[in-house]
Amino acid sequence: MVTTFAGMFGLGSHTTIPTLTIRWPSGLTETFNDIDADQYITVIENTCISPEATITPIGNPVLCGNGDSVVLEANDGFTYTWSNGAPAHSPFS
Repeated sequence: MVTTFAGMFGLGSHTTIPTLTIRWPSGLTETFNDIDADQYITVIENTCISPEATITPIGNPVLCGNGDSVVLEANDGFTYTWSNGAPAHSPFS
C-alpha cells in the first residue's frame, strides 16, 4: 500500500537542508543529510531517497505519423542510457 503525503518547505535563502529526519508510522526513523534545495524528492520508507527525474520534449511534441520525430531531454544529475546507447541527458548531445 502506498500513501502519499506531499510536503513543501520554505527554506528562505538556504540552498541545502542540513538534516532531514522522517519518523514513519511504522516506527522507523530515517535521517538524510545535505539535501539540495529547489527540488522535488521522493522518499520510500527503508528503501531510498531520490530527486524527481523528468524527461521533456524539446520543441513541438506532436507526431502526425509523417516521419515526424521528437527530441527528448532529461534533467541533469542522473545517469541516463537512451535506446540509441547515448549516455547523456539528451540522446543527441
